[in-house]
Amino acid sequence: MYTASRDCCSSYRCPPPPCVYVPVVWVPMPACCETITVPRDLTADAKTATQTSLVGGADQVSLSVEYLVPQGAVSPSVKVSSTAPDGTISDWFATAPSAGYQVQEAVLSVKAGTMVTLTVKSATARVRWCERICC
Repeated sequence: MYTASRDCCSSYRCPPPPCVYVPVVWVPMPACCETITVPRDLTADAKTATQTSLVGGADQVSLSVEYLVPQGAVSPSVKVSSTAPDGTISDWFATAPSAGYQVQEAVLSVKAGTMVTLTVKSATARVRWCERICC
């Protein structure tokens, strides 16, 4: 049976602690320490029927379109066109939208660096997307 105790912390005769190898793994950190999401939009209406904007950020984004066609509009239309950095062109159309407010989500998926053009006739429209940027 054990009847004595020994306090190594207060005694100078304690053996040194065992040597333990702990590998340290170095992982390079990206230059960006914080990523934020910035909402962006592009609006076109009867006064400015065509608008163009650059999609920035670091990731691919999904474009959504919302538009309002007034009652009695003659031949309304909404067109979203994208031109990627490599020259690839993609389009989305609403050639005969009904009167009222409508939302179409994820109509196009585009890379950063893409130019987006919104063109409307007899309608007001907005293209929306979110860019992820480094701050």
